[in-house]
Amino acid sequence: FGACAAATLYRRAMFEDIGFFDEDFFVYDEDADLNCRAQLAGWNCRFMPDAVAYHIGNATSGKLSDCHVYYHTRNLEFVWVKNMPAALMLRYAHHKLAHEIGTFVYLCLRHGQWRSYLRAKRDALRMLPSMMRKRRQAKTKKRVTNREFGAMLTPLFRPEWLGQKARQMIKG
Repeated sequence: FGACAAATLYRRAMFEDIGFFDEDFFVYDEDADLNCRAQLAGWNCRFMPDAVAYHIGNATSGKLSDCHVYYHTRNLEFVWVKNMPAALMLRYAHHKLAHEIGTFVYLCLRHGQWRSYLRAKRDALRMLPSMMRKRRQAKTKKRVTNREFGAMLTPLFRPEWLGQKARQMIKG
C-alpha cells in the first residue's frame, strides 16, 4: 500500500500532484497520510527487495512515551478522516471500532496512558474542521474507485495477523 518514509524515494511529480507531507501531523503517520493520498490519486508504491534500510522506530520519542501515544493516536484519526472515502468509512466502521477498542485497552488499561490518549482524541476533534477542509481538497485528486482503494486495504480479521497482534498486546 505504501512505505515508511524513512526508507522511501518519491517522484517529484507525485509531490507536485498531491502535495508534500502534512505539517499538522508533526511526527508519526505523516507517511501513512501521504501513502493514502498517493494511492487515492492513482500513484503506486514499489517494493525493491534488494534495497536495505535501517530505521529504528520510535527512537526519538520512545515507544509508548507520552509523545508517541499522543501523536500516533491523534494522527491516526487524521489519516482516517482526511483520506478514507465515506462509503468505505461505513463499510469498515466495525474495523475502526475494533481498532479503537483494542487501542483503548492496550494504551489506557494495560499501560495507563489515559492522559495522552484522551488529549489526542480531544485535539483530533478540535482539528476536525481543518482535516475536513483537507479532505475536500484531497478528494479533488482522487482517481481510483472506492472498490480499487478498498482492495488495497489490509483486512482486519486475518487469522495470522490477529494472532500476531494478540501476542503483541499480551507481551506489551
